[in-house]
Amino acid sequence: IGNRGIARVAEDVLAPYRNVDASFRTTIVSLQDGRVLTGLVRQNADPSAEESLTLLNSEAKETVVPRSEIEEQSTSPLSIMPDNFLQTLTEEDRRNLFAFLLNLK
Repeated sequence: IGNRGIARVAEDVLAPYRNVDASFRTTIVSLQDGRVLTGLVRQNADPSAEESLTLLNSEAKETVVPRSEIEEQSTSPLSIMPDNFLQTLTEEDRRNLFAFLLNLK
């Protein structure tokens, strides 16, 4: 992330819907029991992962769903990061966030 530079990182945080990287696109899963789950698909090195899908929701909770229970699966072009994310942070937290992101190489 830090290799993108301050302008791109700022754009990604200020307008998260504008340039959503494929790995950060929300997956929507409709289950046979009527539930609908949303989140980021987690990669899993476990060979049995082919039989299930792991989603990470907006509260950072992982849910493992057997593929046999999935009725429909689609990917949204939207980011799970809220548009007003920076407004929820103090000025110091904003500086810390950008410093942290820019140091991720």
